[in-house]
Amino acid sequence: LENKGNCHIERRPHGGVPVVPNYRGGTPLESVLGAVAKDSITKVRLLQAKGVDITQTLRGTPAVMLAVYGSHFDVALLMLDQGADCRLYDRENFRLAHRITQCLPGEVKPTFDRDGWDRLSEVDQYRVLQIVKHLEKHGESLKEATSEMIAYQRMVQLSGREAGIKTMGELRKQREANQ
Repeated sequence: LENKGNCHIERRPHGGVPVVPNYRGGTPLESVLGAVAKDSITKVRLLQAKGVDITQTLRGTPAVMLAVYGSHFDVALLMLDQGADCRLYDRENFRLAHRITQCLPGEVKPTFDRDGWDRLSEVDQYRVLQIVKHLEKHGESLKEATSEMIAYQRMVQLSGREAGIKTMGELRKQREANQ
């Protein structure tokens, strides 16, 4: 870490763009994605103009998944357009396809009440459908992701969250073995 006045700059070992931690210990991109703000797309574009890689993985989770998780669907679309990999897994063995199923109408229950399809604005519903098109264009199966999310949610209901995460890990191993 270098001390630049009241700001600490963490230099990356490979010489890439520095990560500037915010006051909570996360990066500015994490701050934007974690906030409930209407202007998140503007802030992400500003960060991108400053050299921040908006397609990066943050603490084991692809930033595009954090954008969806925070209901920043416009930001998620920007990230996908900029080359974010929709096939990456997070720490709990979920991919973007799994997370987006929680925003669609159907059997998969949303993590938070705010995420259900009927709670999304028409603009956000359109954006979710654009994300789905992107996923399908890149070979993701929403049908498979939906069935895996249902299995995860059933396991969580029966045996708790840790058992659900273990189930997702087993499903990931099966998926990778079949590829």
